[in-house]
Amino acid sequence: MSGITITPDSGTEFTANAAEWNSVCRLDDNNYAVAYRDNNDGNKGYVNVGSRTGTSVTIVEGDAVVFNNDATDRITIVSLTATLIVISYRDINSDRPYVIATTISGTTITVGAAVLVKASVGQTPVEIGRAHV
Repeated sequence: MSGITITPDSGTEFTANAAEWNSVCRLDDNNYAVAYRDNNDGNKGYVNVGSRTGTSVTIVEGDAVVFNNDATDRITIVSLTATLIVISYRDINSDRPYVIATTISGTTITVGAAVLVKASVGQTPVEIGRAHV
């Protein structure tokens, strides 16, 4: 990639806990959302928003919101608009796939009701994007 320099920095930590199934999506030129499983909090699913200024990214860990109170994996997040995201995931306890719409206004995150994708046990969630990091 000619003319582009990538310089790593110290990074931005979106949670101090161990996290897995991290997925990120772009909301607009300056904002993003991240969904993840918090391994230190019962493997619950969380979502948070962050921003970018120049080459610096920020996120406030305490602003994360739970989107699934049960053990969660196979998380994928996609933005439909700058204020609406959809998260797909598997609820490990029920072994069923769900999708959930979430609205964002600034740093306020409002999680909607989860919708069961398929009632049979053991189904992989519908992949709505390839945003895994």
